[in-house]
Amino acid sequence: MKTLKRTLLLLLLTPMFVFAQNKAYLVHEDNVRPGMIGEYEKISKEFQAACVEHQPQTSWITSMTSDFRFMYYTIRKI
Repeated sequence: MKTLKRTLLLLLLTPMFVFAQNKAYLVHEDNVRPGMIGEYEKISKEFQAACVEHQPQTSWITSMTSDFRFMYYTIRKI
């Protein structure tokens, strides 16, 4: 099942990497303890509100795995 999920994620992200030029790609991973998910989601919502307010010139995709790893894939113009 993990292989299927990773394959689907790779197929989803491939066009983003193939068609984008003059851009930098960043991957950030947060390992969250199961007991701290509520606190992490609260902080994530605050971060999103700050991004809406300040409108950074970037975009990102967020994914979460079954072992509570949150991964953020970011594209930045260079």
